[in-house]
Amino acid sequence: METEEMFGLVLFAGLIINAVLIEKIKAFQKSVSEIPDKLLSLITSQIFIISIITLSLIGLVFLIIRHRNLSLERERSEAERIKDNKIEERNIVKLSCKNINGMNSNELEILTQSLEEYNQDSRIQCKIIDTKKELKRVKIEEYQKTEEYKKIQLQEEIKELKKQHYQEQLRLQDYHDAVLEKLKAEDTIIYDIEKLNKKEIEVLEKEEYKKTNEYDPIESKNKTFLVKQILNHSPSHTFLVARIKQLLEKHISHNSIRTHDTKDADLTFEINYKIYALEIEKGSLLTKKKSLRNKVSLLNNKYGQNWYFIVTNRNLTKKYRKYGKVTSRMGVRKIIEKLVKN
Repeated sequence: METEEMFGLVLFAGLIINAVLIEKIKAFQKSVSEIPDKLLSLITSQIFIISIITLSLIGLVFLIIRHRNLSLERERSEAERIKDNKIEERNIVKLSCKNINGMNSNELEILTQSLEEYNQDSRIQCKIIDTKKELKRVKIEEYQKTEEYKKIQLQEEIKELKKQHYQEQLRLQDYHDAVLEKLKAEDTIIYDIEKLNKKEIEVLEKEEYKKTNEYDPIESKNKTFLVKQILNHSPSHTFLVARIKQLLEKHISHNSIRTHDTKDADLTFEINYKIYALEIEKGSLLTKKKSLRNKVSLLNNKYGQNWYFIVTNRNLTKKYRKYGKVTSRMGVRKIIEKLVKN
């Protein structure tokens, strides 16, 4: 039952829809068949033709105006380009001829930036190179005027001076050592100052050689010598010992001569298998009687009659004579020559 009712409802609805759609379809088919006639009527109408002509004229006018505007724009652009080129050329000429002498670093940096805008131009390229070189030079010059640079420069100068001083000290030391080697200072106690130059004298004085004016027993006259002091002996004492030794070496082998820094005699030497002794005195033992007697006793016991006092001052001769044989430096040469002959 329910199925039959449902079928009836569907059938009724289909009939209604069919009635409505048929009318619509027929109306649409009629409208479509009338389109060609209406279209032809529209195209051939006077209004349509006038409208088409009007639109064409409007389009043509638009194209003419647009073309004119484009031409004007091109002319304006060309004029501006020519103007810009002239301005650029003037700027290039002005910049390329710019005098950079006397400019500070800020001015040169601004100029460099301006030049970079035209760096495709060969004239500007050369100017850029020159300006950058000048900028570098000016910056260095400006920096050199700052306190920081002056401080660094002063430190460098001090360092260089120290280096030069050190090198000079080395050079002087080398020269100093060379002079000492040449003069055989290691084995020489006295030097005749007349045989030395100024530099050699300076070197020896730095080695604590002292100037002393002495009577020379070899040349029998007063001369100036440089003497290196030995222990606590005076320059005169050291000079006499060394000079008498040189005097003896003129007569006998140096192997036969001895100098002593002990309580023994100052100088001993052998001639004809006999040992002789010389004691240099400047008068100090005269105030030390006990020491003087001990010295005399030692010399007598060791050398018998073969020893002499050599006094540095001839006025002391008489005072020492009562203790032993004595002579001044002026007489020592005769004594040695006499001993050699015997």
